[in-house]
Amino acid sequence: MDDRLRVTLVECGVIRTSAGQPLATRIREIYDAVFGLIERHRPRVVAVEEVFHGKNAQSALKLGHARGAILLAAAHHDLMIAEYAPRQIKKAVVGTGNATKEQVGFMVKQQ
Repeated sequence: MDDRLRVTLVECGVIRTSAGQPLATRIREIYDAVFGLIERHRPRVVAVEEVFHGKNAQSALKLGHARGAILLAAAHHDLMIAEYAPRQIKKAVVGTGNATKEQVGFMVKQQ
């Protein structure tokens, strides 16, 4: 495979913020964490999930804020951003677009 096209898992985890903090503080924490990951791993591309319309508009809005923090951290490093629909990601990782979060997590850990 062409090295420019190779996708490699180098780190995984969860960025947790305190629910008691103001939204702006939580967004800054996400930005700082992603900025640090980019500094540490020096990727050429950052992949993010496309915005989706969930049943809960408030949750979708908060996810949009988090996504914005990630996009800003990538932009500060002049990185290319690849956006994928949730079904695309599930199909690529598990083999089906209807996979559960648990199935995706299991397959990612296998790599």
